[in-house]
Amino acid sequence: MAPEIEVDTAFEHRRWRRRVWYVRPWLDLSVYDVPLLLSEEAEPFWDATAGA
Repeated sequence: MAPEIEVDTAFEHRRWRRRVWYVRPWLDLSVYDVPLLLSEEAEPFWDATAGA
């Protein structure tokens, strides 16, 4: 199962401007069927509590 979401891609002050909205589940998809959309410089596990 993979969820369908709606997002505003605006990113400011090291955070997303608006929250993510859950739309519906895709029961025929796995999370492994959906590619990651990260650039080579992206830090997918950046911890906001650890500081800048």
